[in-house]
Amino acid sequence: MKAFEEKFTAWMDGQLAGRELEEFERELQRREGGLAAAEKERTVFKSLSAALKRHASAPELEFPEVFNQQILDRMESVRERRTVPWRLRWLVWAGVGCLAVAAGLYQTLIPKPHPVQGSYWAEVKSVRVADPSLWAEPVSTSGEEVTLIWIDGLDYLPESYALR
Repeated sequence: MKAFEEKFTAWMDGQLAGRELEEFERELQRREGGLAAAEKERTVFKSLSAALKRHASAPELEFPEVFNQQILDRMESVRERRTVPWRLRWLVWAGVGCLAVAAGLYQTLIPKPHPVQGSYWAEVKSVRVADPSLWAEPVSTSGEEVTLIWIDGLDYLPESYALR
């Protein structure tokens, strides 16, 4: 079923006929103003349409090529004004995206240095013992920031290792 506006336009143009015309005119009767107001509007529309057809003719252009070129130039300038800010916005968002990716890669791939306290700092990662009967392991304490080397299998401590 057509919307009321479409049917009204078709009725104004005289394109409705038969049962569809009867149904639409009944619908107009039910609306505010009724069929008489719509008929009056239709008469005004037809007289205005006829007057426009008789008197409204476009003037002949002296130089149509120049007119067409001016229109095309204006359209091109409008298109350029619309595309430049779009490109600038795209460039800004691309830069922001690249910075975000670079920051993410920096945070995940670059190792962070340990905080240094005092004038000397070292970290024991592993211990290797030349004597196969000995076993050694680094033991770290996080609270005191001290790393000890635990040696197991020594029967005695040589005199050169004595604390002084």
